[in-house]
Amino acid sequence: MIQIDDAGSGSLIGGTCIGAMRIETLEYRYDIIPISYYRGKAFQQKKYLDKCAEIVQSLLRQLNVSYDEKILICQGYMFEKARKWLHDEGFFYEKA
Repeated sequence: MIQIDDAGSGSLIGGTCIGAMRIETLEYRYDIIPISYYRGKAFQQKKYLDKCAEIVQSLLRQLNVSYDEKILICQGYMFEKARKWLHDEGFFYEKA
């Protein structure tokens, strides 16, 4: 099972960390949405949501996640586009 969550979007001191972990093996991968996504036009256009979806895709590739492996993904707004991508791609996921 894969768990996906974020940290840092409440304070935005250094961007937002998006992490994914395979529970059974404790394999963990992460990337950061840079603080620049929360400024100016990028913020107004909610580009951080696109970047979050990109990061989730990359993390799942890095962890070699299969389509039948269960994914628990944070139910927060940060993952709106990531959840849509999971759905469109046919992954087995639940909001958590």
